[in-house]
Amino acid sequence: MKAKPEDCVLLVVDVQERLIGTVAKPENLIANVNALVKTARLHDMPVLFTEQEKLGETVKEIEGRTEVCKKMSFSCCDDSGIMKKLESLKKKSLIICGIEAHICIQQTTLDLLEDKFKVYVVKDAISSHDKLDCDAAVERMRDAGAVITTTEAILFELTVKAGTEQFKRMLEIVKERRAALSR
Repeated sequence: MKAKPEDCVLLVVDVQERLIGTVAKPENLIANVNALVKTARLHDMPVLFTEQEKLGETVKEIEGRTEVCKKMSFSCCDDSGIMKKLESLKKKSLIICGIEAHICIQQTTLDLLEDKFKVYVVKDAISSHDKLDCDAAVERMRDAGAVITTTEAILFELTVKAGTEQFKRMLEIVKERRAALSR
């Protein structure tokens, strides 16, 4: 049940210019997504970004954008390019974050679960325009078999133990994230 870096891909869904201003606490979402991306890179995990056509680029505040897949479908799984990329990575676990929870995150998660992927949804790194929509999506994804977690929990889970160089670097990511969060 625990996420292991060697088995995982981080999927960052549609954290785009035209959407970010419509979701609850966008600054927290950005801080959490950045922490996930930095930790994935720390552990040499693949990171895949998606962008819904016509909604602009991934927000500039998200660091480390490299591989970006454009899509028209709400579910990332309905895009053959994204699925080919996932298949080429030969990983069966995905850590998913982004927006909107009740649309693209939920549909992608349900499709991934149906395709027998293990899915970790990072609850504080997803958002919707309305809290009720986000909460309902989290419940539905959990009921379907997704593991619901938080940014800080998954950062420590991926790092496994204290006292290592990776742990020290991850702690800096955690401190930076905590400082960026609005309460």
